[in-house]
Amino acid sequence: MLLVFLRKKFKKALKGELYREKLDYIDKECSVIEKVTVNTAGRISFQGTTWDAFSTKDVIKKKSKAVIVSKKPGKQSVFIIKKIKE
Repeated sequence: MLLVFLRKKFKKALKGELYREKLDYIDKECSVIEKVTVNTAGRISFQGTTWDAFSTKDVIKKKSKAVIVSKKPGKQSVFIIKKIKE
């Protein structure tokens, strides 16, 4: 009986449906604090802390504003950003 109850309770978790990443960082503005390029990680300031980031295609200079477009695949704390058109 206990096994039946637990199976129902954990069925979604076992299928990988329980965890869904929030994507509320997409299209949010950040500040570049170290130069960011496509091939070299720089640093951005976002939500009160700093993060590693790569650019989509441009070199983004220090003290520039950028927009977060995604996270680097396989890296939970590395963002992909794009330059804000000036």
